[in-house]
Amino acid sequence: MAYMILMLMQPGTMEQIMAEVTPEVLLIYAIPYFLVPLAMAFLSLTLKDKANRWSNIIVGIVLTGLHIVDSVAAVTQTQLHWGY
Repeated sequence: MAYMILMLMQPGTMEQIMAEVTPEVLLIYAIPYFLVPLAMAFLSLTLKDKANRWSNIIVGIVLTGLHIVDSVAAVTQTQLHWGY
């Protein structure tokens, strides 16, 4: 979190971020972080117990993998930025 704050304080960083953020990028980020939990909440009410359990396991594994990839990318960018 502190790295993100320090990164945003550098001159030109916000302009670069705003140039890269498009509606397509926002949609790609919205799906795993906002829509999947909402869909899983709905499915937990509508699916049978066994199907609900397996869907939660599968989606949990996929989202965990996405978070690990995101964390590794953040650490790699931090190391490149600070020269470690």
